[in-house]
Formats: sequence, C-alpha cells, structure tokens
Amino acid sequence: MTNRAAITSTGTDADAATITVTGTSGAGDEGGRGVYLQGDGTSADYIESVDGNISITGTARSFNTASSDNVGFLINSAARVNSTGTTATGATVTIAGTGAAGEDNNTGIWIAGALTRVQSEQGDITLTGTGGSNGSATRTHRSC
Repeated sequence: MTNRAAITSTGTDADAATITVTGTSGAGDEGGRGVYLQGDGTSADYIESVDGNISITGTARSFNTASSDNVGFLINSAARVNSTGTTATGATVTIAGTGAAGEDNNTGIWIAGALTRVQSEQGDITLTGTGGSNGSATRTHRSC
C-alpha cells in the first residue's frame, strides 16, 4: 500500500467487518515484500478497525538462494495498523510474516521508523515472524 491508502472497518460489536490482507511477493532476486505498508514520514498508509479483527499474512519468495531483503511483512515511515475499539469486543491484530530463503535480511516481520505503529486499545496483538535462510545467512531475523 502506498500514497496514503487506507483499509478500514468502522463497525462495532460482534457483527463488525473483519479485515484480512494476504500477500505473496513475486519470486525475484531481492527486495520482495509479501505485504508492505509505507508512509511518507508524517502521514501514512494504514489499516484500522474498531471491533472487526485484523489479520495480515505476508510471504516473501525468491528465485535463488543468494537473494536478500525479501520480507514477509514490512511497515515503515509512519504507517500503522491500529485497533481502536475500547470495549471487550475491540479488534485483535494478528500479523504473520515469512521471509524468503536467501542470504541476508530475509525477515519475517520488519517494523521500522519512529512514527510507525502496530497498536491496539483493547484487543490482543500477535506477531509471528519466520526468517528465511539458505543455511549461510549472516543476518536473518524472525521479527521486528
């Protein structure tokens, strides 16, 4: 997502719409992103819900074992994922990211930037990141 894009669910209580985002990168050499939310440093892309749960799954792929910088879920530059519900039915946030098999920086989940947020008022937040590796990786990260 770029250019101040937004995905929102404003419904409340048990009937609120859920948000599900699933992305898989192309099988390139480097820089693949399964799901990518980017801001411009002051305003940003965002995914936001009051009571409908948010689920994001990103998978990076690569076509060779020497690839790098293939991230399952990347959020940066003031982008945000936000659950705003303040009651017991507040949206949960679940993010899973899997980095591609390769040499370096094939990260499952990467959250970068001082104003970047994954936050919730009431609902739980679950992050599950799996870094990719070809067995000779020097910098492979599970998450954040």
